Amino acid sequence: MARPILLDVGMADFAAFGQQGTKSVPSRSTRKRKARAKLAARVRDERFKAGPFWFKMLISEATAGVIMGHGGSTLIGLEKETLAAMKLSPYGSYFANSNLRVLVIAAPSLEALKTVVMKLVCDYILADIAVESVYVCLGSPASMELARGVDASLASDEPVLQHEGETVMEVSVVKHGGDRRLTSLTCASIALAVQNDRSHLANTVRLVYDPLALLPGDIDGLVDAHFCNIVFECSNVLPPALFAWLSKNCHVEIDIQSGKNNCHLARIEDMPLDHFSLAGGHQATFPVHYWLCTKYYDSAKDHCVIYYIMGGESPLPESGVAYPFISERLAEANNGLVIESEHRFYGSSVPPKYEESLPYLSVEQSLMDHATILQNTLETVEGAKRCRVVAVGGSYSGFLALAFRLRYPKLVYAAYASSSPGRFYSQEAPYDGGYYSLLTDAADRIRPNCSASVIRAFDDLRNRYGDRVTFEQAKDELSICNPEAFGSEDDLLEELLQMVRIEFSGANMASYPPDSNSLTYKLCTTVEQSGIQGVFKAMAKGDTCLDVARHLPSPDKNGVYSASCGDWTGCGIGQAGRSWDWQTCTQLVEHISTYGLPSDMFPSRKFSVDRWLNAHCKKSFGSRAFRNFSDSTREHRLNDLWGFDESTLPKITSRVLFVNGGTDGWTAGAVTSNLSETIVAIMIPSGAHHSEMKAPSNNDTPDMVAARNQVEAILDLWLGAADPQEAEKAEAYEVMI
Repeated sequence: MARPILLDVGMADFAAFGQQGTKSVPSRSTRKRKARAKLAARVRDERFKAGPFWFKMLISEATAGVIMGHGGSTLIGLEKETLAAMKLSPYGSYFANSNLRVLVIAAPSLEALKTVVMKLVCDYILADIAVESVYVCLGSPASMELARGVDASLASDEPVLQHEGETVMEVSVVKHGGDRRLTSLTCASIALAVQNDRSHLANTVRLVYDPLALLPGDIDGLVDAHFCNIVFECSNVLPPALFAWLSKNCHVEIDIQSGKNNCHLARIEDMPLDHFSLAGGHQATFPVHYWLCTKYYDSAKDHCVIYYIMGGESPLPESGVAYPFISERLAEANNGLVIESEHRFYGSSVPPKYEESLPYLSVEQSLMDHATILQNTLETVEGAKRCRVVAVGGSYSGFLALAFRLRYPKLVYAAYASSSPGRFYSQEAPYDGGYYSLLTDAADRIRPNCSASVIRAFDDLRNRYGDRVTFEQAKDELSICNPEAFGSEDDLLEELLQMVRIEFSGANMASYPPDSNSLTYKLCTTVEQSGIQGVFKAMAKGDTCLDVARHLPSPDKNGVYSASCGDWTGCGIGQAGRSWDWQTCTQLVEHISTYGLPSDMFPSRKFSVDRWLNAHCKKSFGSRAFRNFSDSTREHRLNDLWGFDESTLPKITSRVLFVNGGTDGWTAGAVTSNLSETIVAIMIPSGAHHSEMKAPSNNDTPDMVAARNQVEAILDLWLGAADPQEAEKAEAYEVMI
């Protein structure tokens, strides 16, 4: 079984614990292994200090994992092959004002420096086809001028980042004709050129910018590597470097009874990439993170509930769980233990080889991740086996809550699915224009005549540009910084129209309460006053123009960005957006179209699997990766396997609560009426996208207050209906596959 690492410890408490001298005595073999590791580290340090040539680059967490390899094996092999010495900032320690880790290379010769930089860039940084830039860090203004002398494309570029004399420049693959090897050679040439400026060295060898971050050597000086299996009940924030070090070296647990006031960050370090593989030998694994919140949990009480919040298509919240209605109100009332997990391939729960691992991004694999986390909690938290489990989620994670109940009925006692688009996934949504039709009606209720203003603005755009917008027009007249990111002028107008649809979709989901302070009201006002161009200016948030790449998923395998992903309400941004694009390409097919009047306020665009989706997915992910997921029946596959359509659900499950908002476009694909006595639906007329899960406020509408009371009453009825020991007698902690 994969083991959890539960951490919530401050440095001061950690040091105080160490001073008490409570530690186990390491064995002789352990002492020898540790001595060899220290000797190797000392040799590396000496080679690093000797240089005499150094160069700094910034890389993502995912790239850092690839360069390190299992137990640092890849990095060690690179050093042996190239005669270089490399240092990487600790996990979670980034260059100032960024989310990029620092990699510093030391080489004994210019030839060695050229070799190692080319190999790192070509074989590791740019090996991920989604990566289109290399970030080089230049330690002085003189070094920046030397770099610009080598790469003319940098001459007109502004620095990406600047900090205390250091400048970060972006070496773009696109600006080098899409040639990744040429880009690698350019980076190596920059590395050689800046060696002519020796004033940069003090900055170049700097590795840590976070004052809380510690280098491994500093940690070794603070604590010994082998006083593990300890229990903490501290509450300070854990420095990321110490978290990474402890995760690697120790098994640390939380005293649940004493740690009541906190949510504890935890992770399964070795989650299988493929839960269903029958192959022998080593299986690929990766870490999956989750929050464990024990604020209202008392293991001494007989009655308890585990609220398991399913991670969806976004990263785990940075501090505690996302739904206060669950973690505060329901947990307090029911002696609740709250878990919120991160979905695989989102946030920091991403396999090192992201692109080639995408076939393992599926609903089935994700549910097994959740089951593993839940099973570990039941086994390791005192008294948890007595608790009944309620799976909770909003939007896609609401669908996952239903699926968790269906697939693991011995493990999950009930499901609370808010704004779940399950009828889109079962292909039961009666009208593919329903989403944007509901959104249009909601916009007119929130701001009267909004749809008339939007239709007029789209007409003005069409009258001005016809069916085609050029890159120059997009820049000069529509305030788009980089329209070339879309790849072709042929698709540019449709991509810009899609960005407006997505902006309205995002506003719609967040527009509770539906008043003049809502995002929908403000967006309607913008269009009325400034037309479609006003939307782009508003999205730029004060910048002179809109950088579309900041609002879209990571580019496809050809380096092209697109607003038209598998989800026509928007896939999100960056790597998370690309992950959701994969899921809506392969399993979660959503038929969502716009038709214009009288259906909605947007230009007509018909969604089709055969005529649009398949071509998009093959282009984005490549024919080879997509070939096993491109059959015409894939949109029905999950429902054929599990039976979550409205006619089947009452026959195979019970205790499922659906909650929907009357202004939410996703209600077009939701269960909105009772299917049985224990499959119940609540409609909140003023509600938006899973808005009842937010914290109560003085601005709540009466129907929202009543709905929250009704949710609590229904769950209380189900949870109190039978013997509290039933879950344990039924061996609820055993995962049923």
